Amino acid sequence: MTGGSSGGPWIYGKDDNVYYSGYVNGVNSNVNDGDKPTEMRSPYFATWVGDAFNKYQKY
Repeated sequence: MTGGSSGGPWIYGKDDNVYYSGYVNGVNSNVNDGDKPTEMRSPYFATWVGDAFNKYQKY
């Protein structure tokens, strides 16, 4: 991936036959080497992250 991909979602459990399916379990965060990146890294979104989002998104 190139510059500008930071913050893009990592989708898990997507069903190509269902438009709204799967869930975000991470976001593009950083690469292992800025000059010659070979992997993109992401924090892992455990269940509690979604629970917190759903609870506090209205604020």
